Order: sequence, then C-alpha cells, then structure tokens
Amino acid sequence: MDGQLLAWWVLAIVGSLSAVMMVLSRNPVHSVLYLVANFLTLVGIYFLLSAPMMAVVQFVVYAGAIMILFLFVVMFFMSPEARRWLRPEIKSQWVFGTLLTVMMLTVVYISLFTSGRVNQGELEMGRPTIAMAGAAENPREELGHPAGLGVRMFSYHALPFEIAGLLLLAALLGAVLVARDERSEGRQHLAHEFEKAEEAVAEEVQA
Repeated sequence: MDGQLLAWWVLAIVGSLSAVMMVLSRNPVHSVLYLVANFLTLVGIYFLLSAPMMAVVQFVVYAGAIMILFLFVVMFFMSPEARRWLRPEIKSQWVFGTLLTVMMLTVVYISLFTSGRVNQGELEMGRPTIAMAGAAENPREELGHPAGLGVRMFSYHALPFEIAGLLLLAALLGAVLVARDERSEGRQHLAHEFEKAEEAVAEEVQA
C-alpha cells in the first residue's frame, strides 16, 4: 500500500466518523466542531486529487467562514432568550429520521451494488471525441489550478459571480442595520433603567 492510498483511507475513515459523530452529538457546539473536522478531511482529499485550488477554497470558505457563522448561530440559539422562540421537539422525529436514513441507504445501495454495470472499456470505445475550443487537455488541471479557475469563472460566469457579490453585500448591509437597531434598543433600555434608578434614589432622599 503506497502513501497516497494510506492517506486516502485515513482521511476517509476520519471523515466518516466525524460525520457520524456530528449527527449523534447532543451538543450543537460539538456537532459544529465535528463538521469542521469533516471539512478538513475533504481538504486533504482535494489535495490528494491534485486540486489545490479546491482544497484552499474548502479550507477558507467552509472550514473557516461558514463554520464561524454556524458557531455564532448555535451560540445565539443556546441563549435562554432565544430558546423561548424555538419550537418544542417533535415526538415523531425518530420516525422521520429512520425513514430518511432508510431512503438514503437504499439510494446508496442501488448506486453501488446495482447489477446493470457498464463495461468501462466499451464506454471508452464508443465515446465521441468532442472538445470545446480553448479547453485544456486535462480538465482536472484547468479546474484545479487558480489561473484556470479564474479564467473560467470571469469569462463564462462573470454575471452570476457579480450577482453573488451583490447578494453578499446586501446581506452584510442588512446585518449592520439589524445590529444597529438592536444596539439602539439596548441603549434606550439602559437609559430607561437609569431614569428609574434615579427616580428611586430621589424618592428615597425625599423620604
């Protein structure tokens, strides 16, 4: 067994265990940490597949920014004030979970162990050789390299990329406005409490 195959098996086992522990953990913070471990194993798998750009994006975007967002949301909903807005647990959630698990395992079984497999040699012989103009000879190198990914993103998908940037900017502005409103409400509440305290002190002095 060579080093790459051994590394793949280690990453696959760690990723599978972290995914299972993420689902089974009762603490939401622990679930998020297990999900981070799962994302880090995907980073290693991307490196093994000679796709460094995808590995860096997986590490920076998912294991970094998205997980920080998840932690903030989990910490918010773990506060006593936020728990009042949460709905009670569904009694039949185990039934739905079992049904979804059976459906998922059925799909995996049909995909992996179906009897109607295709002969890969015949598939290669009958495949037409059609190539786009300007396409790289090795698509994996084109999509796994930063230069190739940048050219494809800003040449063929420039408009969706700009729309995604505008959506992120709108979300950022909305978060700033919400935080400002909450801060102003907090200041008003504090000012009201100070006024009540001053009135109570004045009444005690007069008495």
